[in-house]
Amino acid sequence: MHLDDVQLDLPELLFVCAMVFYDYGLQDQTDDCIEMCKRVRSQVIEELTDYEKNVRINDDHSYRVGQIIMVLQAIQRTVNMIHETREISLVYNLYERHSSIFETMKD
Repeated sequence: MHLDDVQLDLPELLFVCAMVFYDYGLQDQTDDCIEMCKRVRSQVIEELTDYEKNVRINDDHSYRVGQIIMVLQAIQRTVNMIHETREISLVYNLYERHSSIFETMKD
């Protein structure tokens, strides 16, 4: 799936940003933070569902919500690919050539 195929409008893009920002699977998060992230994510998903119901009156809004959720999976795959590329570059001693790409990444 390509992001161009989904054609997110602004509220949908903001939904994706909120879901990425309120990730509760991060290392060293406190229990309070995890609970808050879960609560906010749940509320944001409800808002997206209501938005899609109002915008896509004649279409199946659940299909569109599913498409948008798939964007989150595509983002996760991309992040994993970046981490794998970094590991390969370290193994083959290519880090110096592309150091600007990986400077912000932790081990």
